[in-house]
Amino acid sequence: MAQKYNAAERAFHQDDPRGYKGEAVREYQKEVHRKIDTFGKDNISKTVGQRQYTDYETATRMMAAGYSPKETAKAISKASPEAARLTSGREKVLYGRQIVANSLGTESHRKLISEMQRWKAESKIPATERRLDKIGGLATQYNRTPERSR
Repeated sequence: MAQKYNAAERAFHQDDPRGYKGEAVREYQKEVHRKIDTFGKDNISKTVGQRQYTDYETATRMMAAGYSPKETAKAISKASPEAARLTSGREKVLYGRQIVANSLGTESHRKLISEMQRWKAESKIPATERRLDKIGGLATQYNRTPERSR
């Protein structure tokens, strides 16, 4: 699990490659790091429920940014600290799919996804732009404080 949190931190602090508009695993990692630095690692990762909620909320944000359910589920199965606890690749894939299904099964989340995609089109943001921090407040607002970042 610690390996996944370390990967999230690295992704967050690395500069985006030239021409980068978003890649699912990297955006998942960056969003998890923003959550850690904003809310504190213990507040998002101490229990299974907290880790699953982090994945659930991140999945919604990713789909609102334009990632397909399949891309989102794959990113979660590859990069989620909670998925890392699972032993088989099949369990990890099923976990990612279940998180996405739960997100899409919630009316408020479906509404957010729909509204954000409509806003992107109205704002003339290219469909290829899928970086959470570049799309209208979709990313967790980064608020690093020394006591929360540990």
